[in-house]
Amino acid sequence: MALRIKTRLSSTVIAAMAGALVPCLWLLVTSDLLGGFGYLIILSFFNPKLWLIPCVILAVVWTVAWVILRAANVPSPSAVSGLATVALAVNALLSVIFIGIFSGIWIWPSLSMSLAGAAACASRSYSYDSNRKWGRAGVVVLSVTAVLILFVGIVVDVAQKDMQHQEELRRNAQLIRDEISDYGQEFAVLDGDNWHPTKLEGSAYTKDISIEYSDSQHESVEITSSVGNGNIRHDCDLYDCLQEGDLLIVSRDPDLAWSNSSSLKEARIQLDGQIIVSVSGMSLNKENVREVMGQVRVATVEDREGLVNSLAVSYSEDRQERK
Repeated sequence: MALRIKTRLSSTVIAAMAGALVPCLWLLVTSDLLGGFGYLIILSFFNPKLWLIPCVILAVVWTVAWVILRAANVPSPSAVSGLATVALAVNALLSVIFIGIFSGIWIWPSLSMSLAGAAACASRSYSYDSNRKWGRAGVVVLSVTAVLILFVGIVVDVAQKDMQHQEELRRNAQLIRDEISDYGQEFAVLDGDNWHPTKLEGSAYTKDISIEYSDSQHESVEITSSVGNGNIRHDCDLYDCLQEGDLLIVSRDPDLAWSNSSSLKEARIQLDGQIIVSVSGMSLNKENVREVMGQVRVATVEDREGLVNSLAVSYSEDRQERK
């Protein structure tokens, strides 16, 4: 009786070792040890014309495992080697899924399938002559482990992408704050619910800062704040200027200023007696220039932080679109 128990335990240990080691063979494929052949095996999963390659490899693995287990007098060598080979196949498929969806190869799925393979093969070997429900437990263990690995992989991937996104937003926000700090002067913002900032450019040399806004209709305007030149009419000797109250219209032709938006260079207004704010863009015309200029005001601390956050998100979205 004692000898029988000892034999069963030794067979179970051997089966568990086979179940643990066979799935780990995939680590050889994903490493550089097999060179170009390893890359060929990985690529074969993505090309139906090459699916014969992994099928042949799995058949060879099953045969070698069966021979070794049979020589070691492990009960049910066919079933045990089959479970170990299935664990290897599942491990390979999970790795391919991780490469295709999660853009990377993670080692923990292989280790998890190795443990699951050990448990599955051990249970099949130990229960070869007892209740067959224990024999089927190996399939359940592999299936549940595969589902859990996928679930955890999705959760981890989502968490990693969210962390990367938040880090990108913080990095963008810091760059924008640095640019505003380098400018070092007061500037104006467009205070309108329909307008959203999409771009900022500041210059400490010319003492101006430009913010580009767009609305839901994809119309855009650019607001430039300048303190370097206190004369609102500084280039009226080069362009035609028309004063309308506190608003200065700068155009290439005063007769076409309101009939053809392309003739309008920009509209200007002076805020707080020192900040010259220029608004330009193809979206400006006689109907909306007063409305747009009426929404221009000097940025508060809250406006600056809101501008930083909005631009950080906008820059991140632009980068995603360019991918």
